Amino acid sequence: MEIHPLGAIHTKKDFFIHLLTITVGILIALSLEGLITWNHHRALVREARTNLAIEISTNRKTMETYLQDILNHEKELRMVASTMRELQQKKDVPANLDMHVTFHTFDSAAWHAANTSGAVAYMGYDELQHYTDIYDGQYAFQALQTEALRNTADLTSRLQLMAPRRTQLLRKDLKTWPAERFEEIERRAEEELLATKLLEALATTTLEAYGRISPQP
Repeated sequence: MEIHPLGAIHTKKDFFIHLLTITVGILIALSLEGLITWNHHRALVREARTNLAIEISTNRKTMETYLQDILNHEKELRMVASTMRELQQKKDVPANLDMHVTFHTFDSAAWHAANTSGAVAYMGYDELQHYTDIYDGQYAFQALQTEALRNTADLTSRLQLMAPRRTQLLRKDLKTWPAERFEEIERRAEEELLATKLLEALATTTLEAYGRISPQP
């Protein structure tokens, strides 16, 4: 901001007029600058909210799909555990012990953009905390999802059902396994079931947090 003299000063009156003029000019300039900055910040936050709402709406649909996958996987794990108990008693093997694993990714580009642009600095504390909780929960869910995928692959490998063409042969062989082998698989299935229950709880909590964000801000 530059200040230019208005003319020569000959009297005290001229001095005070000049001083008043300069002061008013500075105040107006500062007010305009502040208004422009304020409007810029509002636009920044408004754009961030729009992008976050769209992103969260997409992630919510993904989470709803995955929650159903989790519930189905829990049924499979219960079947594995109960089957191992039956096999310890040399009972017949059920027709199907296959497990299905799904992996879903969740978007976070809008959240990263809001942080990079500085939009989050102009949000209210409660609003910012809510977004932070959502994405922290989302990151935690993805980490648990990755761990669950490894555990399921390990359990499936132990069941030796990863090669469908060998399934019929293995069903006969399973009856010859020692009880300790069944107990180990049962234990792992029960452990994975507990971990999957945690995944279910986190998915439900995250969905509730998603639901508090309007898809059309």
